[in-house]
Amino acid sequence: MTSARARASALALALLVPLGCERCDAPGEGGVRPGPSATSAPELERAPAQRTLSLIDALPTCDVDHRGPAVDLGTAMLRGRLGWSPTIPDALSSVEHGGATWSTVRERDLQVDLFLLEASPVFVSARIRSKTAKNVTVSLDGSVLGTLRLVPGEARTVTSATTTLPVDPGRHRVSLRFSPGSKDDEYADVDWVRLGKPDDIEATFGAPTLTDLVDPVTSIGNVPRRSLALRPPASIRCAVRVPPQGRVRAAVGMLGEGRAEAEIRVLVDGSEPTSLLRREIVGGVGAVWTEVEASLDAFAGQLVMLELGAPAGATTGRLAFGEPEVVSPAPASAVVPKARGVLVIVLAGVEASDFPPWSGATDSPLEAFADLSRRGVTYLRHRAPSTLERANLATLLTGLPPESHGLADEASRLPAPVTTLLETARESQVRTALLTGVPASFAPFGLQQGAAETVEMSPVSGDDSTAAVRAAASWLVRALTEEPRRPAIVVAHARGGHPPWTPSAKQLEALAPSDYAGNLQPRRAAQQIAEIRARRNPEVAEPDRVRMRALHTLAVSQHDAALAEALRQLESAQLLDETLVVVTGDTSSSVEQLFAPDLPLSERALTVPLWILFPDAKLAGVTVRAPSEFTDVGATLFGALGLAKPALLRGGDLFSLAAGRAFADDHPQVATMGNQFAARWGDLVLHGSFGKPPALCHLDLDPTCAFDRRAILPLASTATFRAMVEELQRRPRAPRREAVELDETTRSALAVWGR
Repeated sequence: MTSARARASALALALLVPLGCERCDAPGEGGVRPGPSATSAPELERAPAQRTLSLIDALPTCDVDHRGPAVDLGTAMLRGRLGWSPTIPDALSSVEHGGATWSTVRERDLQVDLFLLEASPVFVSARIRSKTAKNVTVSLDGSVLGTLRLVPGEARTVTSATTTLPVDPGRHRVSLRFSPGSKDDEYADVDWVRLGKPDDIEATFGAPTLTDLVDPVTSIGNVPRRSLALRPPASIRCAVRVPPQGRVRAAVGMLGEGRAEAEIRVLVDGSEPTSLLRREIVGGVGAVWTEVEASLDAFAGQLVMLELGAPAGATTGRLAFGEPEVVSPAPASAVVPKARGVLVIVLAGVEASDFPPWSGATDSPLEAFADLSRRGVTYLRHRAPSTLERANLATLLTGLPPESHGLADEASRLPAPVTTLLETARESQVRTALLTGVPASFAPFGLQQGAAETVEMSPVSGDDSTAAVRAAASWLVRALTEEPRRPAIVVAHARGGHPPWTPSAKQLEALAPSDYAGNLQPRRAAQQIAEIRARRNPEVAEPDRVRMRALHTLAVSQHDAALAEALRQLESAQLLDETLVVVTGDTSSSVEQLFAPDLPLSERALTVPLWILFPDAKLAGVTVRAPSEFTDVGATLFGALGLAKPALLRGGDLFSLAAGRAFADDHPQVATMGNQFAARWGDLVLHGSFGKPPALCHLDLDPTCAFDRRAILPLASTATFRAMVEELQRRPRAPRREAVELDETTRSALAVWGR
């Protein structure tokens, strides 16, 4: 399909004749209206900028509308349009006929979702090449529109009856049910499906397939550009979260004779479309590209649909948008400073609200963590990819999401073929160590790969719960002192707020509630809580709940003291200015959520604290409100040690983000756990189970996600789902799953841990 289009475009360029189109439509001309905050000029030089979105690259995720919305089957455009499924099933496979892609249908029913922008009577049409099917029954949202005849071996366009009443705007499901046949037959090949709107246009409909829309070498005025070419009336709408000082820009030109209108609009749920600019473009002899640009400042930070349209136009030509993109000013370069030492502290059993500034407390007793916010960088919107602590730690150590590193469930381990940060560091002559007091990162789970030294501090021993933090700082000081020219990295997985707890007798006596008569024992608390959770009615008595919270708070304060001591050790050895210090959590779980089955992928569970103290205290006191993820921590650690990043590594440099250089690849933060998902894009969170209608939450209006806004924000919910599907599609597949084999030491440690 693509090669045929490229040959046609190249031929048109070589002959220097305007490129026409088959089955072109002939709409009437309309008026010309200037748009707000827009400029245009022939052949202006484009200023350097950072690209947020290429509308050509994003086309498969966009809505394409030509006399009604249409979907090109056999292409990536199907992803995110087959119900609420993240994948294209095996029952649909791509096949080529005459240079065009079709989908072979092996199941009786094909259901495709299309988005209608305005209320209108509609009909369904599709181009079908039947194999065994003799009929197809067409339905819209469960209502039958008709049964249409097919002829095996023949390709034809079939069209249903038009609805008697207008159909509401929003997402609609078109169903094609083929008959007769059996489950072993291939029913038909389908080229495209369209939700048509009746009009007075007499020209034959020409489906806007991806091959027709994208021209890699559109030549106007002898200047070739990669472009989107539209036959009026037509439009393309793509989702974008608008960056600060964002603007949309493109070159606009007419292919062939005649005139057409070019319009750029912004669509937001609940508001009338905003026209940024509208220009009349003239084709024929002497036609040239016209550069257009419009500000998106009014929509900064919002998730919007950006529409490129040809609302009216002439007979034989097509309107081309050359290299359309959303850009923002290119910030100055900022690269994470190199570190001689790296100390990574990962706390178990804590949540962001335990700490300032997430807690909102102005007089927090956690002095070391508060001091870390002053001396380092605080990342307020740091998010975990899972609620499984070992999966998150594996992401930090590999720079890969769980779908790519393969440690994604309780019974799996990190596959041996996956390269970790510690392995890369060790091969580059960096000293490496992993110290853990958490059974979830003991040897059977594979997280120690690449650690030259590994120390497991089992909770069975009853040792101080902060021992991993203190020992890690001592190890780093020793390593950097013994071999001053050799970098070193140590990862400490500490118990944090997770039981078993280790209060002193005096501390225990002072804990709430006073005169406590319950049976909760600090060193056996994990096992006791696990036993309660396993009951049919897992209620915890209020005095026990108060004691649990008090013990948890004490454990966090003990780690505050351990962090202060660790930083003092580095300062005393005059190593802190050469060290990168990362402090974070392995997942966000409150004491009430400990051992709860099927922990939901809520924002509370996924928002994890993160502080980074960069060498020489660079960017001290900066608070970052832009989103960050565990993959970004992995990428930053690779950069700080000057290591070659693996080809599959995802994530950006968190120093650059703190310096104000937003990541160019803006995408939803996606967390998955089994069949559950939660995709956050800006202040919107789409969450649910694949295959079922999800719920949409607006965190700014509803922080607890108590109200489902999917029905009133259809553009946003549809766009977020498709963007999430694309993000999951881009993630590399994991190696073959490896089951964990527990040794007796780890089994005992997990039992004391409450697992």
